Amino acid sequence: MSEVKINYAIGDVHVVRNGRKIKVEADLFKKSVELEDGDKIITGPHSYVVRLTDKPGPRENGTWMAIFPNSEMGLGIKGGLIIRMELIRGLFKIATGTPPEKEVITPTAELPPTGVMGWIDVARDGAVVVASEADLIKVVNKKTKKGAVIGFRQQVTVTKEDILGPYGVDQRFKEAYKAWEMLEKSHAKFLYADMLERRGSQELRKEVKVLEEKTGRKFEEYDANYYLKHQKWLEEQKELGERAYEEVQKTELPDFKPRKAEEKITYGADYYLKEYQKWLEEQKERGERKYEEVQKGFKSALVRKGLEPVRGHSELPETPKTISKKIPIDKSVNYQGISFKVVSAEKGPKGLNTSEGKEFLVLNVEAKNNSPRQVILFYDEEVRLINESGEVIPIKNYKLENNFDPQSEAKGSLQFLVAREDNKFKLQFGKKSLSKVEVGFEL
Repeated sequence: MSEVKINYAIGDVHVVRNGRKIKVEADLFKKSVELEDGDKIITGPHSYVVRLTDKPGPRENGTWMAIFPNSEMGLGIKGGLIIRMELIRGLFKIATGTPPEKEVITPTAELPPTGVMGWIDVARDGAVVVASEADLIKVVNKKTKKGAVIGFRQQVTVTKEDILGPYGVDQRFKEAYKAWEMLEKSHAKFLYADMLERRGSQELRKEVKVLEEKTGRKFEEYDANYYLKHQKWLEEQKELGERAYEEVQKTELPDFKPRKAEEKITYGADYYLKEYQKWLEEQKERGERKYEEVQKGFKSALVRKGLEPVRGHSELPETPKTISKKIPIDKSVNYQGISFKVVSAEKGPKGLNTSEGKEFLVLNVEAKNNSPRQVILFYDEEVRLINESGEVIPIKNYKLENNFDPQSEAKGSLQFLVAREDNKFKLQFGKKSLSKVEVGFEL
């Protein structure tokens, strides 16, 4: 029995298996469709695969996806897990789990083998738009190998010859997200219908009989309105789900219009932060989550990804206000064609987010890409400190460009949290499983 299933589908959805076309009928809580390796899934107009999932083991994270109207994709399955997703045309919302690595195949864009959570839109001519709601996603052009990193509410267009962006999400993705919200609400059509079925008059009589036997009191002595009110509430929730179910099938998404090279817009940190604040306000107005919980959770995600702190929020890592004077270092190391020069260091007392016996160490760095190619670095994965005793110290935060065009230069800082008594270090570059380079210095 396959562990990869379509648990919920709406409209004209088919699976093509060994040249045979199979109609998909999948209703939440009642009927699902099992999938096999090599299956191709096709959705028609106003039709959706709302929930397609695999079943991971205790040490794995599951993969799930939603498929929007007029879309087509192929699946690779092994050991009850999705291992390959070939996106042929249309719009998809995907979250890939780990392990094992997942292969997300598109005509023009390469995506990471793990940890992709976002939207992917594939045009008939092979152009691909990748969009992120929050997570960082690295996207690379298959032919040119030029890449870009997108983050909160950003997207990038990948054509056969170029990669454009990042820029803010366009109207198509905004409308798609609204449709996704309606799909989520439509779950109530099935959930509350199932609950009503189980809590019908026959079930009610059984409950009343149990109460009478246990208490010796007759049903008339209980508040019969409780049952009636609960029944009415279930019916209201079911009706809300039915309306969402009907509404989403009427939704018309804007046409796919990949941005052209002459329309390229690159947004800086100000745009990114404004969009973040706008998103928080939207969540607050809708009442979908508690405002403070969303704010705290997203800021924690920013910290984990090593992004620039949002000014004014104390929960984010801070460079201590009181710090010692600059100590000249003037040592260099070359990594991936980039010359990193540690100009100076600053080591100071603990700040708000340090533990006892720890201090911030800030390395002021100048970088230049001397190679003829674009280089994208992930500092939280590729940079670390090693103290005199050999302890590996991960990067705490950084304020340094990580996307280097050929011959481009940048200045900034790398921040670490170190023991107060340590004064000899090695700054190391390189992914954990690959060769590394390092430069030593003493404070």
